[in-house]
Amino acid sequence: MEMETYIQEQRHQGTLESEGAFSVDTFAAFRITLASALPEPHYYLFLILQGLLAAKAERVEVAIGRHSTRFGFEDTQAQLTDLEAIQERVGRGLTLASSRPEDMVLVGMATSVGQEMDRADLLSVGPQDAPAPSLQLSPQQIQIVAQPERRPRTEHSSIVLHRNIGSSQSFAWTRVWGARREEGEVLRRFEHSEPPIKVAGLPTSPRPLWSALEPVGESGPLILLEAAVLAEPDAPAHRAHSIHPMLPAPNDLGEEISPELNARLTASFQQGEHDLPPRCLFRRAFSPGREALHGEISPVAWQRRRWTVFFTSRQRPETEFIWIRHGLTLERERIDLGWPGLYVIAPAEDLDMDASGFGIVANARYEQRLQEAKEMIETIASSLSKSQVEQLLQRLEQVDQMPAIASAFPWLED
Repeated sequence: MEMETYIQEQRHQGTLESEGAFSVDTFAAFRITLASALPEPHYYLFLILQGLLAAKAERVEVAIGRHSTRFGFEDTQAQLTDLEAIQERVGRGLTLASSRPEDMVLVGMATSVGQEMDRADLLSVGPQDAPAPSLQLSPQQIQIVAQPERRPRTEHSSIVLHRNIGSSQSFAWTRVWGARREEGEVLRRFEHSEPPIKVAGLPTSPRPLWSALEPVGESGPLILLEAAVLAEPDAPAHRAHSIHPMLPAPNDLGEEISPELNARLTASFQQGEHDLPPRCLFRRAFSPGREALHGEISPVAWQRRRWTVFFTSRQRPETEFIWIRHGLTLERERIDLGWPGLYVIAPAEDLDMDASGFGIVANARYEQRLQEAKEMIETIASSLSKSQVEQLLQRLEQVDQMPAIASAFPWLED
């Protein structure tokens, strides 16, 4: 335990400069080395959840308790059933930056034991008439334990982290004070996850990306266009905050929200009021190949996105990127792409990570993704014309607001 204590004390004394893989002779050395590279000790929670989402697990739930932390899930793709193969991964070398589902789950489990947990178990639910083995990780070893009893087919797979209450938690630890911070972090960091996960019974839900937007004339805070590039059926996806609780309505102008709702929101705005929610004039859906989609968009399809773009009235020159990797919000950064007030939720599953597993490496692949984003933004912007905005304002009897809107969004063309 002296080595673990030393590593814990030195956790934030240096910086990570490169990517790396570790081939180890013992499980103890493997888990200690990787645990020391985590930005924070409790990030093992994020690794496990990313792994489950990458494995396309369904009905993922996490419950943090005094005695254990439990992840329940349905392994519909059977990516975590071959426990022998998962066990063998240790000897072949693993990194925190791996994008393989079983690697993220295994590293998350491994980095949890020793400091906060005594043991981590992966229980795989097999056929109804077969025993259900478990993969058990302790501070010194990883082993497969056969379970003699048969488990019902309806029981879900699970990962259980057994907490070391004696050394990690005080007698006064309670769920309210001991788990609330970690639960809150999971809810916040996985707010865009698709499908949503449940944390202590609460589903993750996207929040607005902005705290406030500057008003545009008498129109108030404005999102001129929300665009969603939909994800392929089996591809990683994210969700975004729903500005109005409704679907796009098909019409000859594209997907545009109800003019009646817009009229009510406009009537409520007065100059000097800055706390009102923004209204959104247009919503557009695009195929994975960036072709505009028309007609009715189902709720499920509308919230399964590879990219999300908001053209807002924010008076800021940079575009704000929100990078998502297997449901986790990695980081937010501002980049000047020549599109003021723009918010972009972008995929990061296939970008390179640094040695911590939570920082994007700014290499050629990253630059290529930014170029892809710029081309996509130009394609989306070209789908909306000034004349379409004028037609909508005429229907709302607010055509006098066109000069202010044109000034706030100078990229609009006839």
